[in-house]
Amino acid sequence: ISAYRGQKALAADSDLLPQLDQRIAGIRQNLRGEQQLRFDELSLGFRESIRNHLDGWMTREHDAFMAGERKAFVDNLTNDAIRAGVDGDFGLAGARAQELLLAQSSNLALQGAGPESIKAFQRSAASSIYSSIAKGMALQDPMRAVDFLARYENQLDEGDKMEVRQVLRPYVEDAQADADAAAILTGQNLPPDVTLDAPS
Repeated sequence: ISAYRGQKALAADSDLLPQLDQRIAGIRQNLRGEQQLRFDELSLGFRESIRNHLDGWMTREHDAFMAGERKAFVDNLTNDAIRAGVDGDFGLAGARAQELLLAQSSNLALQGAGPESIKAFQRSAASSIYSSIAKGMALQDPMRAVDFLARYENQLDEGDKMEVRQVLRPYVEDAQADADAAAILTGQNLPPDVTLDAPS
């Protein structure tokens, strides 16, 4: 049964139960009379327990496979959005975020959620999606992440806004310090009484 994992899981019963039936039939034909009747009772219960075990295995394995597929899909779209944001294409980043939201909402609908539940989920999910993109961008281009946050700030709830700002703060402070240092070294941001000119 361990060979039937992931996408193959749903084939476990159709492949394995006929093998079991063949084995049971082979044993039965060597029995006679009362032995066959007793064996039939035992084998029926045994087959049913095996079938139930296979059903559970197939469900768990297939659910795990589908969850992995959904996670990969979400991760790929999130990474696409981050790359687009870092490249300055906020329109594409926003489009990828909307694709993520639509995919997650559709999955919820397939699970039987009603319109109000989906609407409530979308508010929370949108905040989480845009927050993840902004935080991912912060690792590569914090200043672009600041611009992205400013553009899509209304998509984030207060908790996610605060979290993103906390993530961005050290990067922004470092970037500002670098900019200040560069300005000083080029003489663009000096106090009135300081000069970089060599003494005469």
